[in-house]
Formats: sequence, structure tokens, C-alpha cells
Amino acid sequence: MATYRALLSLKSSLDDPDSRLSSWTPNTSHCTWAGVTCNSHNHVTSLDLSGLNLSGYLSPAFLVYLSNLTLAENNLSGPIPPEISSLSALRLLNLSNNVFNRTARSRRSSPTSLTSVFLTSTTTTSPACCRFRWLT
Repeated sequence: MATYRALLSLKSSLDDPDSRLSSWTPNTSHCTWAGVTCNSHNHVTSLDLSGLNLSGYLSPAFLVYLSNLTLAENNLSGPIPPEISSLSALRLLNLSNNVFNRTARSRRSSPTSLTSVFLTSTTTTSPACCRFRWLT
């Protein structure tokens, strides 16, 4: 149930003008939703919503087993939630080509498995937008 709430919270924070997330409904398995990949225990391990013409803000509700978070090529704005740093299984974070405007500041340690971070061509309204304290 927490997984549904986290994903539906994310969906509600986004504007989806092309209805690309129309499969995200409570009466279907979240593992069948567009951009969602699950493991054999139905835990979300990958969320790839790249290039879906989404805009809005990232909800701070994230998923414990997530190893791939790819939200590139959209029009996402606002702050990058510091809760991303608590995703201990995260290996790939791709937020390229969005419009974030605030730094993700967190006192938490970095995701221990993080191996790749992509923030290229991210338009920002703040010069310090995408400096993650937990990446240094």
C-alpha cells in the first residue's frame, strides 16, 4: 500500500498533458504502470519517466528499493527533494534536461550504491541548484 501511495503522490505532483501516466490507477498493479519496473517481490526498482513531457514538482515520497530514478527530458521544476539521499539502493540518478531551482540539501549520507548521476543541460534559476551536499 505504501508503494501505491508513494507513486500516486508523485503522479499528483506532476502535470501530465499527454496522459502518459494514465495507466497509474489504484485498481491495477503498480508493476504494470508505464515507466515502473518491479522485482519478483513487487518492489519498485526502476522508475523511468524520461521524455514524457511532464512538468511540476517532485514529490518527496520515494521508494526504498529504487535503484534507477530517471526523470530526464521533462520540464520538472522546484527543488530536488533531499529525500533522494535516503535511497540506499539508488545506483543511477538521471535528472537531465529539467528546470530545477533549488539545491537538494540533506544532512543524510549519500546513497551508498550511487554510481551514476546525470544533471546535464539542466536549466536552473539558481547557480547552486544541483550541487548535492551528499555527493561531495
